[in-house]
Amino acid sequence: LADFLEAPGTGYTAPAANGKTQCLECANWGRFEKMEKCCRCEVALCQNCLPIHICRHTANFDSPADINHQLQSEHLGSLLGAAADCAAISRSLRMPGSLVPCGVAVTSGLVERCRDEKAVQPARTLELPGQVLCARFSDALLAVRTSSQVRVLRREDWKTLTSSSQPLGKSVEHPVIELLEEKSLLVSSVAKGLSVLNLEDDEATMVKTEAGEWQLQATERPSLLTAQPSNVFLRDLERANLPILSSWDCKPLGLGRTGAIACESKRLLWLDPREKDLQPLTLAFAEDARWTSGALGSSHLAMLGTSSGELLALDLRQAKQPLWSLKSPQGPVKSICLASRLVLAEMHMEATRRFHASSLSGTPLATFTGLQAVAASNGGFGDLACAFPSRLVLLGVPAASKLEGEVNKKKGNSGYKSTRKQHKQASRPQ
Repeated sequence: LADFLEAPGTGYTAPAANGKTQCLECANWGRFEKMEKCCRCEVALCQNCLPIHICRHTANFDSPADINHQLQSEHLGSLLGAAADCAAISRSLRMPGSLVPCGVAVTSGLVERCRDEKAVQPARTLELPGQVLCARFSDALLAVRTSSQVRVLRREDWKTLTSSSQPLGKSVEHPVIELLEEKSLLVSSVAKGLSVLNLEDDEATMVKTEAGEWQLQATERPSLLTAQPSNVFLRDLERANLPILSSWDCKPLGLGRTGAIACESKRLLWLDPREKDLQPLTLAFAEDARWTSGALGSSHLAMLGTSSGELLALDLRQAKQPLWSLKSPQGPVKSICLASRLVLAEMHMEATRRFHASSLSGTPLATFTGLQAVAASNGGFGDLACAFPSRLVLLGVPAASKLEGEVNKKKGNSGYKSTRKQHKQASRPQ
């Protein structure tokens, strides 16, 4: 691979004596004249791997010689945990028995060492009908939205509590959901606004809006923040039609339980749901940055992404200088997911969706293609979910045993109602 990086276009595209060549990503052999060639690095690729290919010179990571320096410069447990998460995602890209992976992973030397030494986070795979679009965690539940249904699972044993058929409308550009466990509500974006599903009686209420919601977030008060391309609305969850309590004209970057990060032209703003006015965030850097996305974490941590592919970490209490920044040549940052050990930034390059993974301290670890979406929770088992076309992989959750699978198969769907009823009784305030 080192020779290939020094001399692009050699070694991989030359056909063998029998007229066949090997695909760089899946390692399958095919006729040389039927192979495609990357326009950047000129390697041979089969038809299946062409959309998921990652040019190696656009995802440069450390060499194995730099691993010791990384371990000394960052908290050991957090860095190794993040590398183990990346190794688990990399392993999940290829399903057992499949000749072609659903995606490609280009990883750092530390992730490769975790994979080689089998220091990989356990993972549980949930097979789902249709294409997985998004997922959302609460303290005890996980909601998954596919192209044909919405399913709610219990995180304690990952059994289905309820499922509802909710076909995706053609005009829904951003299929998103929000799970409110305390109120037993599931809010989803639909073609004409929002759908509010009551998990106790499976009754759905349609709320007409201007549509275009790309993010939903429940606040610490019983209210809902909704983000549209140029507006943020605060809606009342106590009433069935979700009336608007407040609105702000700005470009939202990321929503959180305590507020939101937004921008107006090139100014960065903080949105407090309790205040009518937006508060400017004074920055002594990136004056010409075009902000495209953001995310809020715990302990006043915020992440920002720009149109040039730069990723910045901020402490909102002292936002004048970034905690760290990374520049990636893989396109603008479309969205950011903050997990307990990992930062996953979604970037688009030449119509290919990529996820760039780094630790919370800014160490770049891997780049993935093939992921549809990612979701993270604030803690507990399975705090990171990775969506693939027809399955959801839960990191940190042991795989289902054969005995457990046989028991669940014997119970069938009849066991879901009783399990769901027991969950309601256990979670209902006394």
